[in-house]
Amino acid sequence: KYPRRINRLLSIRADEQPVLFVRTVGFNDEVVRASELLGELQNTFGSQSKLLLILDFQKDPHGPFTVSGIPNLLLYLFCREAHDTSGMGPYRDAVLCGLDWAVGRPVAQGSFP
Repeated sequence: KYPRRINRLLSIRADEQPVLFVRTVGFNDEVVRASELLGELQNTFGSQSKLLLILDFQKDPHGPFTVSGIPNLLLYLFCREAHDTSGMGPYRDAVLCGLDWAVGRPVAQGSFP
């Protein structure tokens, strides 16, 4: 069961069209290593790999933000009070935003230096 899933994962190619990878983090300390994770994704899957990093349990600001100098990284500061977390799952809005961003639609509210 797992070898088949691993092979399917490794067959993903992001050389010619974007592929969105999503990771949620509970601690802001993990953000520091986001560019390292993105680099590994690009080395493994291709240069069009994009990373949506959802930072949970944020208060303000919330929403999507880009990071200067790292064009394939989108941070989504997630405030549970600001989003409907019932029904389709708590990260629905964040993932839909990430998909829009991955195909080139403008979504960011701001940028971190």
